[in-house]
Amino acid sequence: TEEVIKAFEQNKRCMLIITGKGNYKKNIDDTNPTPRLFYGKIKNSIIDWIGNKELKNYVLTYQNAGIEHGGDGAIFVYLRKKRF
Repeated sequence: TEEVIKAFEQNKRCMLIITGKGNYKKNIDDTNPTPRLFYGKIKNSIIDWIGNKELKNYVLTYQNAGIEHGGDGAIFVYLRKKRF
């Protein structure tokens, strides 16, 4: 929360939060031996945290990062414009 407020106060408009891609787990089904990506708790927690009432005045929106910025393992958080 402090980092979001600090970035907002510095007139930053975008933050890249690296969450990691999660853990790979083996499928129980033997017909498909390839591992399946399991999203961990961090990414879900970040999305819940962004929706926090305390951050509502600072965060405009968020979206998953593109592949060049981490893909499924990162989130862009867009901050509101600071009013003077």
